[in-house]
Amino acid sequence: MINKKALILGYPGIPGDEEYCEGVYHDINNYFEHFTSINGGAWNADCPESSEDEIFKELSITKKSLFEYINYFNKCAKYSVFIFAGHGYYTRQYGTIIQINNTESIPVSEIKFNAPRKLFIIDCCRKISSTRLIESNLRKSISIECFSDNREVYRARFDRLLNNSVEGTIEVYSCGINEYSQDISDRGGLFSSKLLDSAIGNENLTIFKTFETAKSFVQKMSRNEQNPIIVKPRMSGVSFPFYIA
Repeated sequence: MINKKALILGYPGIPGDEEYCEGVYHDINNYFEHFTSINGGAWNADCPESSEDEIFKELSITKKSLFEYINYFNKCAKYSVFIFAGHGYYTRQYGTIIQINNTESIPVSEIKFNAPRKLFIIDCCRKISSTRLIESNLRKSISIECFSDNREVYRARFDRLLNNSVEGTIEVYSCGINEYSQDISDRGGLFSSKLLDSAIGNENLTIFKTFETAKSFVQKMSRNEQNPIIVKPRMSGVSFPFYIA
């Protein structure tokens, strides 16, 4: 089995503020439930029979704790996944910056993993600014199947596809530079919602194929005001698995 780790982070803001995005809670839980489901690869987390957790979720993490996770991943993971839902903005100097708690922010470029394969999914606004901007972020839940007899089968399928995928870093952003990401309080981020909704079918799906389907939905629903982008290696090979049929 390939040693893999995923960290799902979110910061919704302060309840009562106009900037508060309640949908962030849904995003964190929905991504967690996707990866731990058999179709998401049956990652181990909070399951009695698992020897070691592979996926972690945190709200309002501190920068110190974030780097502790990074150091831990870098000691063992061959595939590292980083997901963030919440507030963010974009600067010409540092690129996309995410706000991880009420007082701390960090450029995505400073989150560095050593694994041969790395996936970043960032659902936040990317309006150009030298100061923090407000932003907004949709999705339904997927049931966790910790006790399914098929878990090891699906885990093996995921690992086989991952091993055959291209090495490098894939970054997925919910919107383009200088755009806002939309939020629906009872579902989550529009992009995250459609990305996970698109992870379904009768065949295995890579993150690229899932992204392309979600992108068209987001553009249509936002009237082309939100245009997700993907950054991937310019080389031959398939992208990382995201859905196991």
